[in-house]
Amino acid sequence: MSKPKAASDLSVIFGAVFIIFGIISLDFAILYSLQILALIGLGLTFWGVVFFLIAPKSYLDALLLTSALYPEYLTSMVSPEYATFDRITNDLECEKGFYIPTISSVTAIPEYLKGLKDPVVFVSSGTDFHLPPVGEILQSKFLLGDDKGVLFTPPGLGLLKQIEKRMKMQPTNLSINQICEILPVLILDDFALAKDILMSSETDGVHLTIQNSIYRSLFSSKTGSKSAQILGCPIASAIACVLAQASGKVVSVARTTVSSDLSTIEIVFRFVS
Repeated sequence: MSKPKAASDLSVIFGAVFIIFGIISLDFAILYSLQILALIGLGLTFWGVVFFLIAPKSYLDALLLTSALYPEYLTSMVSPEYATFDRITNDLECEKGFYIPTISSVTAIPEYLKGLKDPVVFVSSGTDFHLPPVGEILQSKFLLGDDKGVLFTPPGLGLLKQIEKRMKMQPTNLSINQICEILPVLILDDFALAKDILMSSETDGVHLTIQNSIYRSLFSSKTGSKSAQILGCPIASAIACVLAQASGKVVSVARTTVSSDLSTIEIVFRFVS
């Protein structure tokens, strides 16, 4: 057995174990309203997905090139995480996702966003954006008071960390147009997660098109995830995080359109002042 395959198999095993224990922790957290256990569950689930994403690129390329359909385990590895998102967002009747930028030394970052050290996505109970108190975010709260919504670790955080390692510049030093040029090439060449990715800057946002993504099953009308429409797939989630960091603004998933055969996914991101 080749080393790339052995490394990938080991990553899959560790990833599966972390995700399983993460889901169990989240189930107990929801059942008994334990925020600390919920954070532990989200952390385990996140690292489980990270283990899946660190498989050698050559191994992923070989799989993608030898199959007309993308490998099932690559698409199913995120299903438990999104199933958990679905359960939480359905219980709380959440409707829209907003990506909040991390801390930055760039002066363009609004003062009220200073102090945020980690990417978070705020899923609101309504369609309008009202920034949660920064204090609640810094305290790593999971459920917010007054039924405002819930704070998640972005499902694309694992991919985001890998992207940041490979980018020659910090997102905060790049314009939105530069992000639209750099990110598609980087994601396609280094991760082989889709056949093609296009990004174009608009007046108040960015238009993203993904062709034949390995995460396309998340958008299936029969077996897909409602959360994928709110948060985006891991690719879209990572891109939203980068856009938030680069712009210093909150980024919302404004619209998602998927072709009937799931081959084309179009997502419109909007910048929220």
